[in-house]
Amino acid sequence: MDKHNGKARTITIKLNQDGQPKHKEEGVKEQAATKENEAEDQFDWILPSGEEEVDWEKELADREKVTKKKNKYCKSTAKKSSFKQMKYQLNPSMFFTILFAVVIGTGFGLVMLNVLDKGETAEGGAASSQVGASGAVTAGSETAELPALDTFIVQGGVFTTKDSAEGIAASYKEKGIPTFIHQNQEQYTLIIGVAATSEAAKTMSTQLEGQGAEVFAKEYTIDGAKVEGLTAEEKKILELSPQVYQLLTGEASPEQINAYSSTLNEINQGLNHEDLIALKDKMLTALKANNGKDAQQAALNFLQSYTVIVQT
Repeated sequence: MDKHNGKARTITIKLNQDGQPKHKEEGVKEQAATKENEAEDQFDWILPSGEEEVDWEKELADREKVTKKKNKYCKSTAKKSSFKQMKYQLNPSMFFTILFAVVIGTGFGLVMLNVLDKGETAEGGAASSQVGASGAVTAGSETAELPALDTFIVQGGVFTTKDSAEGIAASYKEKGIPTFIHQNQEQYTLIIGVAATSEAAKTMSTQLEGQGAEVFAKEYTIDGAKVEGLTAEEKKILELSPQVYQLLTGEASPEQINAYSSTLNEINQGLNHEDLIALKDKMLTALKANNGKDAQQAALNFLQSYTVIVQT
């Protein structure tokens, strides 16, 4: 090859995208390429100064390997960068999952807070009130001292189970005989009549035997009790109960009946216990039926309500 001034000649070769030398015609067509791409796609060959031949195919192949390796590295770096960006992006499904969990947790917390508030309110209410015989809540502070109630009864049998007592009572009711089952510890006494004296109870027994009942007249006692947590009106009703019972089982004048009935009717407020409300109603019914056809059943109904209160 020719030498110029003792220096090797330099040849500039431009490569296309396939790593092959560009022809002159192709160079004209791609004048719009950027300078940056031209810098990457061109390189200078320094021609040797000697007569040795250059293996152009080998040189071009080596250059193509270097270019592919560089492109591979750039692609790998781009993937890693993209991965980092995605890593810190919030996934929509993850966002809704977190939002749903927060909503559920908040709702559950409000429900539990509401339950706890109600529980504290109930405890506070229990501290300032008392529960009566029927479980009704009252704010009363009165106490009634009830004496034992002595009476005479006509007994229709004594049973060890309530079912047995109720079975006999049902057969008596079909015959028009009044009944009241009084539980005393583990015994159930079937009462079919009440009287103020022993003689009156025996007379009643004879009448009931004629109706097909198996009877036994005897003295009977209902224990007294102290009932607390009453209003003033409820206390008055309980204190009137033994007096009303004596009227129902004895000989009461119409004036006495009317006087007690008027007193009970005037008590319209301050009644919180359901059992005491029922007791008042049954007393009025029994006073109204005094000496009538249904007087005995009305008296037994009143005695049953009274017993429920003093035994609770």
